[in-house]
Amino acid sequence: MRFNADIQVEEIENCLLCGEKGVPLYREMHDQLSNAPGKWSFYSCSACALIWLNTSPTFDDIGKVYTTTYCTHTLNEQKPILDTLRGKIEHAILMTNFGYNCANVKRGLKWIGKVFSLIVPFKEIVGSNVMWLNGRFRGKLLDVGCGGGRFLAKMRELGWDVVGVEPDQIAAEIAREYFNIPVKPGRLEEIDIPANSFQAVTARHVIEHVHNPVRLLQECYRLLAPGGVLVILTPNADSLGHKIFKRNWSELDPPRHLYLFSPKTLTNAAKLAGLPSSVRIRSTARAARWTWAPSVAIRYTGRSDNKAGLVGAARFVFWAIEEALSIFAGSHCGEELILIARKDGSMDDL
Repeated sequence: MRFNADIQVEEIENCLLCGEKGVPLYREMHDQLSNAPGKWSFYSCSACALIWLNTSPTFDDIGKVYTTTYCTHTLNEQKPILDTLRGKIEHAILMTNFGYNCANVKRGLKWIGKVFSLIVPFKEIVGSNVMWLNGRFRGKLLDVGCGGGRFLAKMRELGWDVVGVEPDQIAAEIAREYFNIPVKPGRLEEIDIPANSFQAVTARHVIEHVHNPVRLLQECYRLLAPGGVLVILTPNADSLGHKIFKRNWSELDPPRHLYLFSPKTLTNAAKLAGLPSSVRIRSTARAARWTWAPSVAIRYTGRSDNKAGLVGAARFVFWAIEEALSIFAGSHCGEELILIARKDGSMDDL
């Protein structure tokens, strides 16, 4: 039995995906977000380049690295999507691109939606707010790791029948009491949910937190009804941000992020999980604005909660433009990866 500070840990020498031995990538890292104790190291597979935390908190002790300051414990008030002009423009984009019809949106706003949709970053940000799910698939939606329930509250407003799964008791309580979201407590792999139960399953920044990402993908896919859609969002180890900041990249987030994927390794994980060969994996720059400033702060102060300042903000603009243009040119350098898979169905209409 080994401990890192007061946290029980296990050594993981070999790659989860291909079995090859890992080599040290970043050593002696501290938690820059929530002050979890200990020093942590990331390893990289010498064959496929999967990145993982080694040593890693055990399944029983992983809860110790999440504190009351962690993001899932934050209550973000949800306003009706049509209450503000910004919300109306957002909904207009959802109507013109993602199949969400609403009689309250005036005809003129539909044209505004089409115009704003030509600005790719706007369309991408709005799409991310619904996890790129098209409204014509509406039915039962399961969000794995639903946190405080804000996403599910929005999706319910857009016509989905929503359910959440959340292992964190504080976050689950917020979702239930503030948003009246039905939440199944615990980890997905431990909950008995019948197969073929949902038209959509989403997991936003969850797969990097679990001890067995392949099993998580298998379970999510099992729960999809025929024709159902799975959408996974996770940090991209091949991102421009990681390339620039290396060990100071905010999305490393030790010791909570146990695995970090590239397009190649996420594809390999999907194959091992038995997902169809038609699975789509791409990167998005929609989180560039949330990654640059904390990464600059970590580089210069060792903490992600410090402001990057005007110089950092100016540099962010150029960096975000570079990332967006690189993605447009066919690169996979966005800060996040999106995996979309459809069960027993064509991907042509997604």
